[in-house]
Amino acid sequence: MPPTPNNFVDPSVHGGEVFKIARQRRLNARDLLDFSSSINPLGPSPLAMKALTNAMWMIPYYPDISYHDFRRAAAEYAGVPTFENVIEGSGSTELIYRFAELSVREGDKILIPIPTFGEYERAVRNNGGLPVCLPCKGKFAIDMDGLADELARGCKAVFLSSPNNPTSKTIAKSDLLKLIESASDRNTYVFLDETFIEFTEGGDPGLSGRIEEFPNLFVARSLTKIFALAGLRVGYGLASRKLTKQLRAAKMPWSVSVLAQQAAIAALHDRPHLETSRKLVAKERDFLYSELRKIQGLASFRPETNFILLRITRGPTAKELKSSLLNKSILIRDCSSFAGLNEDYFRVSVKLRNQNRLLLSALREVLN
Repeated sequence: MPPTPNNFVDPSVHGGEVFKIARQRRLNARDLLDFSSSINPLGPSPLAMKALTNAMWMIPYYPDISYHDFRRAAAEYAGVPTFENVIEGSGSTELIYRFAELSVREGDKILIPIPTFGEYERAVRNNGGLPVCLPCKGKFAIDMDGLADELARGCKAVFLSSPNNPTSKTIAKSDLLKLIESASDRNTYVFLDETFIEFTEGGDPGLSGRIEEFPNLFVARSLTKIFALAGLRVGYGLASRKLTKQLRAAKMPWSVSVLAQQAAIAALHDRPHLETSRKLVAKERDFLYSELRKIQGLASFRPETNFILLRITRGPTAKELKSSLLNKSILIRDCSSFAGLNEDYFRVSVKLRNQNRLLLSALREVLN
């Protein structure tokens, strides 16, 4: 039975609220130093920006309803057999909701390890599902045994994120494959969010190469993070041809604009910019993590992608710290809204060296 309007839950809390903050504080949004959204500090590929300019003539036209060129570029980039293994989305968030519409029915139990991205739970509840939220173990390690136990009790789907937001932790590939195999035996869908995969050490290819092997697996990717096309809203999913066909049949047409598609195609082909970005972020991540560990009143959790989760051990709450830093035009992500975390946690992204130094200086001043 489809959900009634009363089933729908309030929107999730997110970072990247620069325009809202600027409006509230009567600031220019460009003057805010945004550590709350984990996006490539080098910005979009120059080729993507050029593609946007060259594509202006397309604006009066509807997008290609098959998204053929974009899907082909994504397939080549991700190393999947054919463009038919790709489904487009207005950011990976649209794909979360499309997947939930396909896999969740009224009363279904859906497994979600926490803390994690809030849109998983919201998409499940909006489709009448019952989220089964499984807390992580010490240092935010996913409880793989607990996941297996819950799957055995009849969960219809599981949402996983690797690297996970907000913990910046990855799940070992061997553990992922074991869980996916177990889920496949039970006809349980697995949604695997790999939107931060490019920032991991060595540029982990993820599980895109296993999608035909596991017809229950859906891998979500985004051009928001390392490709820095957040404002264009474009992402893609990878799955078996049967699963992408089912998802596309229920998808609204024209959800990705012609401009977003052209920028995405160019970005996916710009390997030099991608590699430069990876190297810079890896270097700055090590620097920022090392310096954060020296600040009294903070506990830092070792990151595996381009953002760092921190806990305030003495002093203000994360909400109060956010407010104090906004007085210095610095925006952080208060993580108290994440299920499984409390008012002590916040998250910062990795940016350029001079920007990272500004954050460190401001934190030292506020906390010490």
